[in-house]
Amino acid sequence: MLSHPTADQIYQHVKQLHPIISKGTVYRNLISLVQSKKIVQIKMPTGADCFDHILEDHYHFQCKKCGQLFDIPIFIKNELIHHLGTKGFCVEEMNVLLTGLCPKCQCQDERKKQ
Repeated sequence: MLSHPTADQIYQHVKQLHPIISKGTVYRNLISLVQSKKIVQIKMPTGADCFDHILEDHYHFQCKKCGQLFDIPIFIKNELIHHLGTKGFCVEEMNVLLTGLCPKCQCQDERKKQ
């Protein structure tokens, strides 16, 4: 199972174990888990949203080539929230998605150039 699966990927996996389950049941349960803060829904700018079981604050990095989603620790969270607070903002949630090339895809690109 992927570390940041989409609802459809979760449905396909569960269906192998429970063939009579409906897609709607999986979707309703995912939404319930998000609302009860047991998982996190990652809003993706392109493609289907992904789900994450890691509840601690962290960023995500998506490789533009292979599409894999990586967890990235937050280094400046407190400073950022403090700065926004001085401007009158009240941060309730952080969802940061960085994009670029992962190390594996960068190496593949470098090998092609040689």
